[in-house]
Amino acid sequence: MTLPLERSAALETEHDLLVSFAEQAEQQGWKDREDWSELRRELGRIPRSLSPREIENRLDGQADKIRRALLRRGHWFDVEHMRSPDSQSDRLMPNGEPLHHAYERSVPAEALERRLAARVGLADTGWTSTTVATRSAMAALHLVLTSLGHMLQPTPDRPLRIGFAGSYFETTTLLEYLSSPVLQVTWLGDDQSSWSDAGAGAAGVPEVLVLEPVRYDWGLRPIDVQALLRTWSERRRRPRIVVIDTTLSSAAWPTAKVLAALGRGPGAPMVIEVRSGLKLDQQGLEVANLGVIDVFAHDQGAPGTPSPEQLGTTLRLMRGTLGAGLSVSSLAALDAPFLLTEAWTRIHAGQVMANNARVAEILASTKGLFREVVHPSLGVSGTVRHAPFVIGRIEGGDAVADHGLVLAVIREAIRERGLVAVHGSSFGFRHTRFETILPERTAERDCSRLPRARVPAHHSKA
Repeated sequence: MTLPLERSAALETEHDLLVSFAEQAEQQGWKDREDWSELRRELGRIPRSLSPREIENRLDGQADKIRRALLRRGHWFDVEHMRSPDSQSDRLMPNGEPLHHAYERSVPAEALERRLAARVGLADTGWTSTTVATRSAMAALHLVLTSLGHMLQPTPDRPLRIGFAGSYFETTTLLEYLSSPVLQVTWLGDDQSSWSDAGAGAAGVPEVLVLEPVRYDWGLRPIDVQALLRTWSERRRRPRIVVIDTTLSSAAWPTAKVLAALGRGPGAPMVIEVRSGLKLDQQGLEVANLGVIDVFAHDQGAPGTPSPEQLGTTLRLMRGTLGAGLSVSSLAALDAPFLLTEAWTRIHAGQVMANNARVAEILASTKGLFREVVHPSLGVSGTVRHAPFVIGRIEGGDAVADHGLVLAVIREAIRERGLVAVHGSSFGFRHTRFETILPERTAERDCSRLPRARVPAHHSKA
């Protein structure tokens, strides 16, 4: 979503962003330079005398042209090179860097990873890090958990205990799939104080805590970061590895603040941030599927924990072995200076987060189709207050006819006002998106549908 159209300053920001995008790609001097020059000129010809709605429509059209120009870069590599390329031809990314690989499934991503890693300054903090790019966020989480299982060498007598404080259905399915007598999973509730000393009941503190700052469910329940850090500073025992899925938080997640708090005193946990880089990191253009892994470890970290270099080496080895990395065409499409950079991501994500908070505020104060409006900004202070979408629970229940009525009302309002809004899934685009979800049908994707010979006795619910 973009900011409300009456905010002319927001439209100016959007216009300047797109102009900057075209200029930076043009300056790369690649074979598509003239295409970017024409896009820049077209953006400069948008009359400022148009209404905000008309300007928004023009900007959305230009953003789509930028996305198509990026995809054409990737398509060129698909046409010109084999998946297993010859060893004689030069393969240069648009930024001029050579691409060396024998098989596409194991193509490296050093240039992209350097850009992603530049977002956090760690000088003189005691923390070191490495960044690994994968084909998707779920591939990233899978690689992290299986690599930790391999490196820590758990046994049935000394299993690796994982506590999951989250709700995303695909993460739940993955954890259910990976669970075994040597990798034991506990589902944690909302009580943050239980995530340390008494985290897994009789089993003790989970060694690995998988955490969603905003629970990815119908309640979008946020954690209280300040309270969590304060509790952990007071606890004698806490997880030695914390995996945080920051997909819904993006640049709003206070990485530096969290690391600074956890780095006080000995025994700092390893912190691994995992997120989808498809949405907010790509300024809503959805150019290529991408998962991002940031691994942080402190000089005074918990003993027996791998270093970022060790874990990064294992992650990259298994990424190539499994073909879980990016394709050459994806790397080429993402090789534009404005994608995956901290400054641009903060601007775009800030627009998205601010707009959704405003939408939630308006809907929550309006009587109409919704019986409940859910967004972290409507909660108590001190919690994570950002999310890239708003959930509205409709009056009358969850019947198909009720959802059809809501869709009809929204579509008619869009038509009457000439708005840029799309009926489709996901979030984080520069335009507005809306969708309806039937909870009972979504529940059918629950992990209990995974075939199994028996239900493991080691699972517990907190």
